[in-house]
Amino acid sequence: MQRQPIGSFEAIVTALGGTSEFARILDREAPSVCAWRSKGKVPSKFYPVVRAELLKRGYAVPPLGLFSFYVTKRRRKRADAAASSFRCRS
Repeated sequence: MQRQPIGSFEAIVTALGGTSEFARILDREAPSVCAWRSKGKVPSKFYPVVRAELLKRGYAVPPLGLFSFYVTKRRRKRADAAASSFRCRS
C-alpha cells in the first residue's frame, strides 16, 4: 500500500484533523498551533508523536524540514571536527 505524502505544515494539520485536533493530539492549545503556522514548522520535540499519528492514519513519514530542529554550538563544533577529520579512501 502506497502511503500519502505530506509536504507542508498545512498538510500535517489537515491530515491530523485540523488545528484543534492537532493541538489536542500534542496536548497543546490551538493558539500554539496557530503560532507555529507562521513559521510553517512544528517544534522538533513533537516529531515522534506527529510521525506515529501520521503513519497510523496512512500517511508517509513527514520530511524533517517541516520540524524545527536546532543544533547547539557545542554539537555543531563536534560535527564540524568529525567532518574535517573524515577522509574518503580510494
